[in-house]
Amino acid sequence: MAKQSRQSGPSGRSRGEWEELIGKFEQSGVSRQRFCAEASIPVSSFDYWRRKLRRERATTNGGFIELPAISSRPSWDVELELGGGMVLRLRRD
Repeated sequence: MAKQSRQSGPSGRSRGEWEELIGKFEQSGVSRQRFCAEASIPVSSFDYWRRKLRRERATTNGGFIELPAISSRPSWDVELELGGGMVLRLRRD
């Protein structure tokens, strides 16, 4: 019997489940805190997986990542990792 690979963290969610959750968040138009509260997800776990998946996409896309459209959202936040431990955070609440 073949063992199925399932990459998951302490929450027990698989990588695919995190990708799906983050996709739903990006389409939701609500704040991270509200989305996580409604989905019963720790914000720290959500942020970890969001950064992890963005980094992986950036390395496969030549260093570029696609940012979701933010003009129609009442509140938003953008986080850019500049390297060398520097992070640029932009938020509108």
